[in-house]
Amino acid sequence: MSPLAQNFDWFFIVLTTLLVFVVIARYMSSIQITDYLSVFINDKIIKVTLDEPKTYRWIHAALIICYFVALTTIAQLVWGDNHLISKEWVMKLLLIILFYSFQYFVSKICSVITKTEDVVYLGWHYRWFMRNGFAIVAILFAIVAAFKSLQHDTLVIAGITAVFMEILISILIIVKLKKVLLNNWFYFILYLCALEIAPYLLLYKYVKGG
Repeated sequence: MSPLAQNFDWFFIVLTTLLVFVVIARYMSSIQITDYLSVFINDKIIKVTLDEPKTYRWIHAALIICYFVALTTIAQLVWGDNHLISKEWVMKLLLIILFYSFQYFVSKICSVITKTEDVVYLGWHYRWFMRNGFAIVAILFAIVAAFKSLQHDTLVIAGITAVFMEILISILIIVKLKKVLLNNWFYFILYLCALEIAPYLLLYKYVKGG
C-alpha cells in the first residue's frame, strides 16, 4: 500500500493547497519557475533579482514551503513511517523550519556584530535561489514517493541526495563569496562555524540522539 493511500485526505489537501499557492505566487511574480532550475549552471537570474525582491517574493515563499514539505515527507518515509500528515510528520516539519530559522538568525546576528550585512544578505540570496531550484525536484519526488510504494533504499538515496545538495549549496556559496571572505580570515572562520558547521552538527546530534 502506498503511503498516500493510508491517509489520502490530509496529504491531498496539503498538496492541493501547495499547488494553488505556487500557481498564484507565479502570477504575482515576474520570474518563471523554470528560472530556478537554471541557477546551478547560470547565476544570471540570481544577479538580476539581487536588488529587486518584489519580482520573486511570492514564488520564493511558495517554493520554500514546498522545500520544507518535501524534506519532511522524504524524512518521514526514510524513517519508515508511512503515515503522512501525522503528529510525527508535523514534528519533523517544525524541526526543519526551526533548523533553517536558527541558521538564518545566527547569520543575521553575526552579520550585525561583524558589520557584514551585505555579504550575508548576498549569501542568503544565492542560497535560497539554489535551494528553491532543488525544491522543484524534491517536491516532485516526494509526490511520487507518496503515491507509489518505493523501495527503502531508493528513499535513503533520496535523503542522502538532499543532504549532498545542502553541502553542495554551501560549497557554492563559499566559492561565490570567496573574494570577500578570504579578505578577512576572521569573517571566513566565523562564517564557516556559525552558518555551515554548527547548525548541521546540532541537527546531526538531534537525529542521532533520536
